[in-house]
Amino acid sequence: GIVDRERRLGRYVMPGVISHAGLSNAMERAQQAISRGESSAYQSVSRIATAMRLHHLINHLLCQGVAASSEFLERLSRSEQSQNKSTRNFLRDGRVSSLRESLTEMGEIHTKVSAVRRLVSERLRRNSNSRIIVFATFRDTVAAVEKSLDGLDGARPIQFVGQSSRGGREGLTPKQQIERLDKFRSGSANVLVATSVGEEGLDIPSADLVIFYEPVSSEIRTIQRRGRTGRHREGEVVVLIAEDTRDEGARASAERREEFMQRAVHRVRRKLHRSPHTDLSNLDRFQIGSEGGTISASEFVSSQRQMHRIEITESDDTTVPESSEPPALPPGTFRARGQAGLEQFGVESVIDPENGLEQDT
Repeated sequence: GIVDRERRLGRYVMPGVISHAGLSNAMERAQQAISRGESSAYQSVSRIATAMRLHHLINHLLCQGVAASSEFLERLSRSEQSQNKSTRNFLRDGRVSSLRESLTEMGEIHTKVSAVRRLVSERLRRNSNSRIIVFATFRDTVAAVEKSLDGLDGARPIQFVGQSSRGGREGLTPKQQIERLDKFRSGSANVLVATSVGEEGLDIPSADLVIFYEPVSSEIRTIQRRGRTGRHREGEVVVLIAEDTRDEGARASAERREEFMQRAVHRVRRKLHRSPHTDLSNLDRFQIGSEGGTISASEFVSSQRQMHRIEITESDDTTVPESSEPPALPPGTFRARGQAGLEQFGVESVIDPENGLEQDT
């Protein structure tokens, strides 16, 4: 295969299964070989580029679905890259051509698509006013998911992607992005199918349900996606993972990195000096506007504290008796069972200091 040949040439050096990182590293090594004047490296670049497309296509089939994979191939044929010799050879390969025809005629069979439809349908059945966000990595997947939800009872899906145009697919202008967010906020669209552009930086309304079409390995992106739900009321997050695929590795990586991040935060918290009293002097630079005028931020905080102070309206009048010495215990308490004492005989005894014997008095 392509990778085996590049291993023998010393350009694919990463052990284990073929990965995008390994192919990217091999591409860098091949380009470095070209800069050193190795003519054979030109063919390596072409072969590695083909391997990267195949790897991407396989992952699309395993993790994204039939529609997204078919759209990927169609987009590749329409894009400017189709003018590239390597891309043309890839698309003209008999196996790839046969796959394109099969995908075009095949219906969607990936369980993720049916899972999204089921989750959206169930949520809208329970609450028709729900807002749902579906996050997907690729625009091909976004288009496929929106198409699968179109016509679902109660669902009004809308795409939300970035501004850049790539792969023959145009992005959204800032005006179009704002218009789509307004539709989602008002309820004219209740399912937002978004790429990573919806994770941060934009005022996206809160959702009752957030669906990860695939897990992401970045702990920051995972937290940002989760933060799109549960802001004003209880929300739910569902992550779809294709078994025995890169999805499992991405999920494990995100969990491990998030755990490391939480540990780092706890370490910093323990090291920080905490004052028992909050210094409000820095708030004096800010003003709070109200119906009666403006007041300083520190005055506002103090008034809020006073307003929400807990008042104790009931008092406990129970009298607590003064403490007293415990009563003396009788001598028999400290004596072994069955042992008699002098008090039982009604006599007093003293010890003769000369011979140590007891004498009656």
